[in-house]
Amino acid sequence: MITSTPQIHTWFPKPIFIVDGVLQDKIDFLESKVREVIKNTGTQGNDFLSVGSTHKVSPDLHKNPDFKDLADVILEHAKGFASRLGHGSNRVDRLEIGTMWTNISYQGDFIFPHIHPDSFLSGVYYIKKFPGSKITFFDNYNMLPTSDEFNDLSYEYCHYDCEPGRLLLWKSDFLHGNGRQTEGEKIAISFNIQVRTR
Repeated sequence: MITSTPQIHTWFPKPIFIVDGVLQDKIDFLESKVREVIKNTGTQGNDFLSVGSTHKVSPDLHKNPDFKDLADVILEHAKGFASRLGHGSNRVDRLEIGTMWTNISYQGDFIFPHIHPDSFLSGVYYIKKFPGSKITFFDNYNMLPTSDEFNDLSYEYCHYDCEPGRLLLWKSDFLHGNGRQTEGEKIAISFNIQVRTR
């Protein structure tokens, strides 16, 4: 009797695009401009977004000339990521930043796990971090018992350090959040990418 070697295939990956050192030489400038925007517009939070955010009060940071270089780099990488995901030029060429906002968080702040509905891709760019600051992504469809030992086939979440100059992109339905901040200050610029209608 011939028996084949057992195999395990992995399907339906949850990709995260990551690039470090983005506009590293402009970090101080961007930080000063974020503080200026927040001073002029204010911020808003809620029970699920316990962070000072311009998401609701000023979600159009990408239209501000001071953030043009960052918006251009974000869009360039978003198009590259979409191409790697198998999308053709008919969609890639119509990608645009729909919303872009900034968050400044302090000790005790958190962002409850969430997705970004009505978007194609979402992402974040970090300007400042506190020691140990991380963003967490979750496997939001796992309803099975927890594994005794996690591995590439059973992880329920993963973390990425919030390094200044780091840009992360993901599909907008990928569940993510930030745990309660333990100290210091963190500054991030978040955004949603959409497909422009003709």
